[in-house]
Amino acid sequence: MSGWATRPKERIGTPISVSLSIFETGGPLT
Repeated sequence: MSGWATRPKERIGTPISVSLSIFETGGPLT
């Protein structure tokens, strides 16, 4: 996730998007 370094303003939004993606796909929860 090199985007965190290049986009510090999205540091908050990035993990949230990742979390949403994990929940949508089921992630390791399934």
